[in-house]
Amino acid sequence: MNAAIRILMPAVAAASCILGQTAFEVATVKPSAVQFLQTSTGEDGSYRAQGASLKFLIATAYGVPEFRIEGGPGWANSQRWDIDMRTGAGRRLSGAALEGPLQALLEQRFHLRAAKESRDGNVYFLEVAKAGIKMKPNPDPAARPGIGFGNGMIGGYAVSVPLMVDFLTRYLGRSVIDRTALTGLYDVHITWTPEVGEGDPLVAGAALDSRFEKRSVFAALEEELGLKLTSGKQVSPLVTILSAERPGEN
Repeated sequence: MNAAIRILMPAVAAASCILGQTAFEVATVKPSAVQFLQTSTGEDGSYRAQGASLKFLIATAYGVPEFRIEGGPGWANSQRWDIDMRTGAGRRLSGAALEGPLQALLEQRFHLRAAKESRDGNVYFLEVAKAGIKMKPNPDPAARPGIGFGNGMIGGYAVSVPLMVDFLTRYLGRSVIDRTALTGLYDVHITWTPEVGEGDPLVAGAALDSRFEKRSVFAALEEELGLKLTSGKQVSPLVTILSAERPGEN
């Protein structure tokens, strides 16, 4: 195996640290009957997920989209799990701070072995269109962000560009790289008609509104928001599942 690939071996103990990061102190993992994914983090360093697949948990633990995960048993994408993990960190964990504890949990409870590497891949670059930004800045600096996503819709108030990028990455099944340099919050609402192969897996069953515009997401972004997506290539992380087991009762 290529020396650039880092093999992630099973943890020896639940409290062991991954790369010096905070580890979990206690956790429960149970099969889930929840149909829709729900996640939350607490100020006490806790993390909860309901209706989460193993692939979703790996994506969260290693900071990659689900479509950048290869291999693994069939149930890694189909079977759902409820996770209740406590780290004792004394602060809300997100992003890289959540990855270490969740990696340790997956290695301990699912006996996960995975390889992480960087590989050239197709991406989209999100840029400001030639005509300039058309999004309306939200005038209230204290506005509470509110947003809705669907298969053919983005709408909300005080929406950040990174939040739109996260949705577009899931929706298009390809990493979207923000090149707009926009840091503001915007009020947005656009609709389009999804093409074959598009769709946010979190809202895969959502019906289309009859008022949706008969245009592509690319056209909607440029016409309504002044943003454009262009194809390109960039080295991106890829995780390969080498082995995993269903966790026992706990």
